[in-house]
Amino acid sequence: MQSIELRSWLKFLDMKFIKILIAASFLGLGLGLFIVGLEGLIDENTKSYRERTHREQVYLGGVMTAVASTVLGWTLYQEREKYKAQQLETEREKFLLERFYQVLEAKQGRITTLQLAMAAKLSPKDVQAFLDEQAKELKASVDVTPEGKTYYQFDV
Repeated sequence: MQSIELRSWLKFLDMKFIKILIAASFLGLGLGLFIVGLEGLIDENTKSYRERTHREQVYLGGVMTAVASTVLGWTLYQEREKYKAQQLETEREKFLLERFYQVLEAKQGRITTLQLAMAAKLSPKDVQAFLDEQAKELKASVDVTPEGKTYYQFDV
């Protein structure tokens, strides 16, 4: 029982979670430093020129660090979003392939775009591109009836 809990905890702390945490930290740090830096540059209560110059340099450094942190955080966040999109596309392709094989078996290798689109609950346009790719890869024949209906014939 402990090993199941440990595995689920480790799964929770995978690289995806760590990337999100780092990106959020950098974004928060960057925005916070940016606000503090701007506040310091605007402050008019500083008396001497030397003190004002030193203070401006410190706050300017803070603002530059803030911008760099914000850019880094945003970049990490964008990478995470790209990764999620790739994962979603991979899952979609896997799902479509599973439905393809189910319909292919049920129809004894002769299927239409509409049959697969209905089984996968996807648009015929997306399914058409998938079927064209599979037909090329699996060397299927494409038959068009006189009525214009397209059948893909796969060897089962």
